[in-house]
Amino acid sequence: MLKNLIQFPIPSSNLVVDLNSFCSPFYSNEEIRKVLYHFRKHNFDHYLIVKYLFTTGASIPDLIHFRMMDFNYEESFLTLQARSRLGFLKISLEKEFAKELYRHGTQYSVDSPIFPGRNGNREERSIQKILKKASILIAKEITI
Repeated sequence: MLKNLIQFPIPSSNLVVDLNSFCSPFYSNEEIRKVLYHFRKHNFDHYLIVKYLFTTGASIPDLIHFRMMDFNYEESFLTLQARSRLGFLKISLEKEFAKELYRHGTQYSVDSPIFPGRNGNREERSIQKILKKASILIAKEITI
């Protein structure tokens, strides 16, 4: 209700992610869509992981430590903590991606990782294996 009264400009520390206009200097939109469609069809967790990495520009350690408490569904943004010089980074997501993350994250407690591994925290190596599969799909190395 209050947000209708006051409109503040987006601070410069925010990053707005819109997949419709998303482009990368390293991968074509066709390559990104191919990877996302494949993972969405075969493993939804991997789909969300790849989509998160491509759209936010976050590092693998940021992904591993991303918790539901860092995500604000109503405002469609997430806050990455402990970002070296910056302290934190606030990233606005498109509504549909925020909805997908929210649905996925509600099955976990607020302070647990949103992308857990088999025995607690997901290992960095498992994310690298997911990216390796994506690399094979588009016949181009994906490094994040």
